[in-house]
Amino acid sequence: STAKSRSPSGVWKEISHHGHDVAVIFVGSVLSYLTKGQIFSAAKHRVVNWNVRCTGIDSNVNTVVDARMAATLFVRPHANAVMKMLPSPHLQVGEAKKNLPTFRVWNARVAKNYMKKKQGNKNNKHIQ
Repeated sequence: STAKSRSPSGVWKEISHHGHDVAVIFVGSVLSYLTKGQIFSAAKHRVVNWNVRCTGIDSNVNTVVDARMAATLFVRPHANAVMKMLPSPHLQVGEAKKNLPTFRVWNARVAKNYMKKKQGNKNNKHIQ
């Protein structure tokens, strides 16, 4: 299998360096939000399965295996954590918001928007 990321123009591209001895880290929407997309932007990504046919000990036995290995770790703030921009000399600081959302409020908003997009994609598939 191979990992692909989606460019801002919407084109899926294979990640150039992947495989053994390479770690690909996809930054999620939380870190993107906390850095206002200036340092990290959330990567839209997918995995395309490429089945590999292997011959076992008995040369008459062929098996299909998935050659991809992944370790997934999701790190999320506490539900009541305030979603404010991370302090960094690398970030351009604009006008500070007065009512910053908690992670619980922000996450509910993101989930709602995700479901709207998902429903919209389902409806568009039927139109074509």
